[in-house]
Amino acid sequence: VIDIENFAKAISKEDNIPQEKIRESILDILKTQAPSFIFPDVADFLERHKDTFDILISTHGDCDLQTQKISLSQLPPYVDHIISTKGKDNILASYIAKYNTIYFIDDKAKNIDDVKQTHPNVNAYFLKRPDDMPYGHIESECGCANKIISNLSLTIT
Repeated sequence: VIDIENFAKAISKEDNIPQEKIRESILDILKTQAPSFIFPDVADFLERHKDTFDILISTHGDCDLQTQKISLSQLPPYVDHIISTKGKDNILASYIAKYNTIYFIDDKAKNIDDVKQTHPNVNAYFLKRPDDMPYGHIESECGCANKIISNLSLTIT
């Protein structure tokens, strides 16, 4: 869902349900389900790395929807986030000069490909979770990730 308002509007027209009621239902689902949107290994990974790295989550999509997902998902307060409709290679561009080393972890092959083609010095970890549908089954076109991982049990040093 890129835009929560357009999504609610489309359902409203098709099913003759008031748009505001659909929007409220979507937000209610987020309130109850957002913590389950985070894979179980994420909290441990963040905790292991919080004193070693600046951690930033970049998410793509509708600002309202993504803000709700992030704020309700119970991520630790030390994790910054950016919501954008730009590609992650564009988001990363503003951080390249700021850091000597950047580790980029993503579960979407296109994001890995775009980042490595634009910023070849970035250390890219392609997170291919077997149970992540559909992303875990889409291969990278350039095959240029530095590492392919199946979970976040690793410690980056």
